[in-house]
Amino acid sequence: MHRFPLSPKPWWCLGLALLVGAVVACEKKDKPPVSDAPPPAASSGAPADPKMAKVIEEIIAYKARVDKDPNDVEALAAMGNANMSLGRFDHAKDWYERALKIDPNRTATRMDLAVALRYLGKPDEAIAELKRVLAKEPKNAGALYNLGVVLLEDKQDAKGAIARWETLMKAHPDHPQTAQLRQMVEQIKHPTPSPPGG
Repeated sequence: MHRFPLSPKPWWCLGLALLVGAVVACEKKDKPPVSDAPPPAASSGAPADPKMAKVIEEIIAYKARVDKDPNDVEALAAMGNANMSLGRFDHAKDWYERALKIDPNRTATRMDLAVALRYLGKPDEAIAELKRVLAKEPKNAGALYNLGVVLLEDKQDAKGAIARWETLMKAHPDHPQTAQLRQMVEQIKHPTPSPPGG
């Protein structure tokens, strides 16, 4: 499952952008574009970035599974995840939507779709997907966390974000983000005044 950072910044670097640029998308009717090309090789013949090479290998393997069985929900969701890893949010969105058409009850896939939508600049759609998750699972930690981030960062709804995060902290006191969320909530409720002339 993907989570938003509390202060979102583009997380891919120039090297990743160059790698993604080298990936070839094959278009098939009624299917999302797929990255099939291997990563560019360094002068030694080895992949330039082993992590990206692994993602490309995963894409090729899951694409083969989808070609064999277009209803393989696990492979469809995994294609979405692999494309998210490459920063190809539009492609990830397509794969997640395809998986959810087959199995609309896949909570993790729906949350991943919300992340892709948010990174595509569609916070309202991301909020709608997260609220769908919370309608079925009101204490889902990932959905509460991500919804709080979208509300705060994209909608400037601090009150809504705090409400989600307080629900998360109450339901999951041992959640890994609890300390960070407590600090964020405290900063929002009681901002530190700027120094005079600052």
